[in-house]
Amino acid sequence: MGDQTNSRVQKFTSAGAFVSKFGAGGTGNGQFVEPYGIAIDSGGNFWVVDHGNERVEAFNISGT
Repeated sequence: MGDQTNSRVQKFTSAGAFVSKFGAGGTGNGQFVEPYGIAIDSGGNFWVVDHGNERVEAFNISGT
């Protein structure tokens, strides 16, 4: 799920247990300003809509 206020993405298990997080506030690679939407493709890659930076960023399963 996107954590808009904290400019990061957090991963949870289907039971709701925290797994990991990645991202930080800013305009560089891996940084967000209001991450809004997330999609996961068939390869397990994350596509994050970064509303504040007006872009979409792609990450692998480890968040890089």
